[in-house]
Amino acid sequence: MKNRLFRTKVGVITAAAVVAIAGSLSYLTQPADGATQRGGAAIYLQNCARCHGTDGRAQTPKGRKVDAVDLTSDDWTPDTGHDTRIVTRGKGSMPAFGNKLTSAQISAVVQYIRRFK
Repeated sequence: MKNRLFRTKVGVITAAAVVAIAGSLSYLTQPADGATQRGGAAIYLQNCARCHGTDGRAQTPKGRKVDAVDLTSDDWTPDTGHDTRIVTRGKGSMPAFGNKLTSAQISAVVQYIRRFK
């Protein structure tokens, strides 16, 4: 009887943990909402605007110096997977942010920069 009660408790705790983990990962499959956009904007302003500018045009002194990508240009086609890899790993003069930002923050900033296009 004690063994059955123990297994039931373990099963309930395991089920609760699975539900909690699944809920915390839901940002991976859900589109960005207003809160994500606002979070992405703050992350962008803190980490990206120095080169890409607040308007995404890369016309800042630092942006012109390092030839930063103009996020409003017809030459730049946003692709979520590609942009996520670049923000995470860096490219050329752009530093990698994979060790500085969480995956949720990277996702938020990628969704934010898509609005420049």
